[in-house]
Amino acid sequence: MAEKPKNGRPRSDNPKVFTSLRLDAEVVAHFKAGGKGWQTRINDALKQCLVAKAG
Repeated sequence: MAEKPKNGRPRSDNPKVFTSLRLDAEVVAHFKAGGKGWQTRINDALKQCLVAKAG
């Protein structure tokens, strides 16, 4: 008997971690002003800091 296909999105190779983070209001406003994807842009900015610090 064939397996029933699973519903939903496939698992990511690099899953995100849910966390609560307190940021200054002006930081959030700056990223939100750019429209949809503001959380992804914050994540990318934080990653750039890691790269800069490592290099």
